Amino acid sequence: MPPKRLLPALLAISLLALSGCGPHIDYAKFDPRCKDWNGANSHGRYDANFAATDPDVETYYEYFACLYSTSSKIASELKFAYFAKHADEFLAIAPAKLARTRSDVETLALSQILAFIQLSRSAQVASNKEVMQAWGKALDSIKSYHFQRLAYKAYFQVR
Repeated sequence: MPPKRLLPALLAISLLALSGCGPHIDYAKFDPRCKDWNGANSHGRYDANFAATDPDVETYYEYFACLYSTSSKIASELKFAYFAKHADEFLAIAPAKLARTRSDVETLALSQILAFIQLSRSAQVASNKEVMQAWGKALDSIKSYHFQRLAYKAYFQVR
């Protein structure tokens, strides 16, 4: 049986979770469509048909970054295959995205995308000096040790 002081704390946490109060998502950081992509209750949902509409690489990246950054439970459902199919187009915008990441999570997502492109042999990320230089700078700006470790793991898979 938990100590008497712990019960009120557990009750408060349970009530917060049940009432839907949790981390607030600052949608101002993202594409204006992010809130719609996340759904009415901000729980995120991956729409497999979205990629099937073959959106331009900028739109798909914003969709991916929105869901990856705002809904941790959906990150595993997101598909990297789109980026492999559009590798050259993505590598053209990657340096700008790496220079202006909105969070450590986004830098991690970019790292995973670039590693996927390299490992799927869709394009040679490692030989793109502009991308590799921007990627290195982005990694240095990650504040979270956990995200930095994971992002560097992806980086060293490419290098």
